[in-house]
Amino acid sequence: MILLLYTLFFSSSCFRMHQRGFEPLIDVRIFHPGADSNKCKTTDGAFEKHEEEKKRMYNKRIIQVEKATFTPLVFSTSGGMGKEAEKFHKRLATLIAEKRDTPYRGVPTYCYGRASRS
Repeated sequence: MILLLYTLFFSSSCFRMHQRGFEPLIDVRIFHPGADSNKCKTTDGAFEKHEEEKKRMYNKRIIQVEKATFTPLVFSTSGGMGKEAEKFHKRLATLIAEKRDTPYRGVPTYCYGRASRS
């Protein structure tokens, strides 16, 4: 559901989120901070680990072969999000506010609410 939500937002609102000539690609990962693989890390460290793992797996191929930009969106089951996901949400909220000609201050809450209900 979250991926569907981002696809809908992406196709309708994010036409300027990427560099000219590059298609934007995202990949969503949701992890549990209490899992054995994450227990010895801080929450921030776990987010960084998962973001770096996604970048290592996909970034080079996406840039060279697909001619696209790549953003890993990492969320935790406890409700947190990684740095890349935060940047993505802020940019998404800015674009939605511009497109709808509404103040920015209410749009991030709208985006988070939509994501939490899906």
